[in-house]
Amino acid sequence: MGVFISLTGFTRDAEELARRASRRITLIDGDAFLDLWVEHYPQIDEEGRKLLPIKRVSFLDIEA
Repeated sequence: MGVFISLTGFTRDAEELARRASRRITLIDGDAFLDLWVEHYPQIDEEGRKLLPIKRVSFLDIEA
């Protein structure tokens, strides 16, 4: 089993290779990585949170 993370995504060749691999290979792009980080942020220890802190940002939607 393997996990590859690329913030810029993967080529079609890399995606095909991961699909055909005899062992499971998971490819995580930047969007998926951030989704996972936000989802699991409450369970990450303080040292880990310092690596990629999340701050809430509020804004006013004047068209709503």
